[in-house]
Amino acid sequence: MKPLRAGLTLLCLAALGLATPSGRAFANTAANTQIVNSAKLTYAGGSAAATVVVSVALVPSTPNVSITYGNAAYTGPNSPAIGTSVTITATANGPASYTVTPTVGATSNVAAASPASVNAPTPSVTVGATVTTGTSGTTFVTVPAGIASGSGSAVNGIGSSSTIIFTVNGTSYTRQVTGTTDNGNGTFTISWSTPLPAADVPQAGVLVAEQKSVPVNVLPGTVLAPGTNITVMVSATVSTSGAGDKVVTTATPNTWTTPSPNVSLVKYVRNVTTGVAGTGVYSATINTRTSNYYTAGVTGKPGDVLEYLIVASNTGSTDLNSSAISDLIPTAYVNLVTAPGPYGGNEVFYIDPTNTGVSISAAAVGANQASWVPASNPNLVVNVGTGASNTATGTIPANKSVTIAYQVTIK
Repeated sequence: MKPLRAGLTLLCLAALGLATPSGRAFANTAANTQIVNSAKLTYAGGSAAATVVVSVALVPSTPNVSITYGNAAYTGPNSPAIGTSVTITATANGPASYTVTPTVGATSNVAAASPASVNAPTPSVTVGATVTTGTSGTTFVTVPAGIASGSGSAVNGIGSSSTIIFTVNGTSYTRQVTGTTDNGNGTFTISWSTPLPAADVPQAGVLVAEQKSVPVNVLPGTVLAPGTNITVMVSATVSTSGAGDKVVTTATPNTWTTPSPNVSLVKYVRNVTTGVAGTGVYSATINTRTSNYYTAGVTGKPGDVLEYLIVASNTGSTDLNSSAISDLIPTAYVNLVTAPGPYGGNEVFYIDPTNTGVSISAAAVGANQASWVPASNPNLVVNVGTGASNTATGTIPANKSVTIAYQVTIK
């Protein structure tokens, strides 16, 4: 009996000697393989038998991983998402679960307040694998049944419609599985349609690896400067229990083309004192009063009050960020009407993108949404758009406009 036990021990060690010291797979036997070894004693008048079963364990291994990238035309904040994928090819000797964690890397032309982002709707996936045994052919391989039972069953995670990859004589083959067949002898046949060259029929010990892709959606955030491309690099970390992580980064950034801005800026004026008509008429309601304003032809004399109206319109398909209106006031000829201002005591009337009007004071830079410091800057500056404040410029959304009005007296 001792030699028999020794022989059995050697057999099991050979079957389980699957990995290099580093833990990388390329095992000679598939995980879940049932190694059945029976011993029989015969003697005068009878016999005795003993059987031992060893189940081959999974040897964890870092998979092969790649990541795709894409291109799209930007249509607005976080739109559209570019659908990319992280493709995982098993290198273990059996099925294992892999977790995908995508992250955003370097970006360009993305507003800091609305950055690019990324997500994996299905962040984990089980990828199958097995190792050939016995006779194979040009359209099938024979593998251990493992825990599979009955034709059509998945074998070590590989079933109908699985994509498998294996290498024979230095050539890598990718095939779509068309079915699995239980051979009834502890093995299964995994079949495909496109034949292999006869010289490359797999022998025993060839890794048959499943390949699966995990979708990753990349969102562009908000464009900083319309007319310039948005670019977003993405990395993905793939983790599996018992093996090191694999990190991959897109070879080329995901890219969104952005349309050039389409902006209209028109300045109007009216003579508040005498109501002189001009040309290029435009009607607007400022501080509850509706008046006609003109692009040209208005005259005035010293002492007359003029009211200027500036309308900034975003007629494009993307938002205008970091928006402010700056208007030169020629102080050699006119004085800004102040103390009190004409709009409830304030110097500027402002209509925001929601068509809401409000009077604001023109003060020192940073003190109010409008600034007027003629000693250092002859320009009246007003931060405009959504989110505009005394310290921040705003955003004029697509197909929206803003308006400012102020008055001066001719010297």
